[in-house]
Amino acid sequence: LAVAGTLWSDAPWEERNYAIGQLAKLLVLPALVYHFERSARGMLVFYAFLISCALMTLMSWLVLFYPALALKQFNAERGIFVKNYIDQSQEFTLCALALVFPIATLFRNGRKAQAIALAALWLGFVANMLFIVVSRTALVTLPILIALLTLLRLRWRAALLAIVAVILVAVTTWFASPQLRATVGKFRADYERTWVRNDISGMGSRLEYWRKSL
Repeated sequence: LAVAGTLWSDAPWEERNYAIGQLAKLLVLPALVYHFERSARGMLVFYAFLISCALMTLMSWLVLFYPALALKQFNAERGIFVKNYIDQSQEFTLCALALVFPIATLFRNGRKAQAIALAALWLGFVANMLFIVVSRTALVTLPILIALLTLLRLRWRAALLAIVAVILVAVTTWFASPQLRATVGKFRADYERTWVRNDISGMGSRLEYWRKSL
């Protein structure tokens, strides 16, 4: 379907081939998930990813106060050590989501010290996104995914407590974080920029893409 979709594109073939290459990378993921789900080293991959993201969180705070530490000096972004804020937000979102069930399970089994340690790590990922930088996609998807995960995996009482905790964190950080309010404000600004002033924007591009797709 992706290859067929390039046939009516008016973009140069170099750009079409690049788009197909991105999809090919995506199609590798199910094979990797299938392999590591059955591999004895599957959890090692998760631990390595979690540790690397934890170190990235630390570097993000350091770069916030000492921008010269960033590897990306050209067009440097707030609190970004490497890559960009969208990739960083996606990685932190995955870690925060993946930690919800282990934390609840450890608390339920009476292993409070380990649960508190993972909860502190979870809070570090969330605090980084709320107070330093977060992509709007992560801002929308993270609360929804956490709510779905808790409802599907936890008992109703634990799920309710987890959802209430997330709401309290969101309300508290809304008043405490100007960065969060600025990110949310971009939704309305982009919408008006595209639909009122007929100028291209990030959110406007998505709305236009969805409209054409429908």
